[in-house]
Amino acid sequence: MFWLFVVACNGSSSKFEATPAGCRALDDPSLLATCVLAEIESTPLPENAHEFCDLLDEKDGNECHFRIAERTDNPTQCAHAGDFEANCRLHVFSQRFHKWLKPTLPFQEIAIQTPPFITDVGLAPEDPRPWSAVWRSVLGAHSPLDRSLCTSLVNPMHQEACAHTAVALFHDQLTRAWTQGIDLCTGALPPHLAPTPDPVFEDVLARRRKENLCTKSPFPPPPGATLPGTLTGAP
Repeated sequence: MFWLFVVACNGSSSKFEATPAGCRALDDPSLLATCVLAEIESTPLPENAHEFCDLLDEKDGNECHFRIAERTDNPTQCAHAGDFEANCRLHVFSQRFHKWLKPTLPFQEIAIQTPPFITDVGLAPEDPRPWSAVWRSVLGAHSPLDRSLCTSLVNPMHQEACAHTAVALFHDQLTRAWTQGIDLCTGALPPHLAPTPDPVFEDVLARRRKENLCTKSPFPPPPGATLPGTLTGAP
């Protein structure tokens, strides 16, 4: 789909089709970027979308290819994303595993089913990063947060990635509640935030209370549940 842009210069305006050649003719870098963005965000995505990315400088071009890979669910496009390639493949993987992952399955069963989906996006099953994404989703579906669930995993790397992710997830849950203005300074945590008894979680809470949980958050609260853009999970 080609978008029509109106470009104003010295009080005059002109229309042109947002083709790669049309975008290339724009002298203003911001207009060029807007022209490219309009095409890679259009529906349906043009078959020659990658040609628009090639009009941008290296960093913006890499991000452009990243976005196309996300939109098309095509990890091979990530090969054009430069320094963002690994993150690009992780994003495509994250989009995919939410479609097949059943967080209620036993952890070891999830560990058995996951490797083919990792290799399908061009990552290695030995890479802990996609596993961290999986365990974040799985652990987040269990309440209360329970790091001991990771001990059921046979592979030591899976265990380590899972346990590390549980701690990172607890940090994120505390931060989210803090930015919402929930009092976390003393006493027991609210039931929805309280993890299973665990000396590691207790240490995290004690350190966070010394660092910032007993102060007012300088950040605005996240969107409410009725607002567009609501965060539905841990960051």
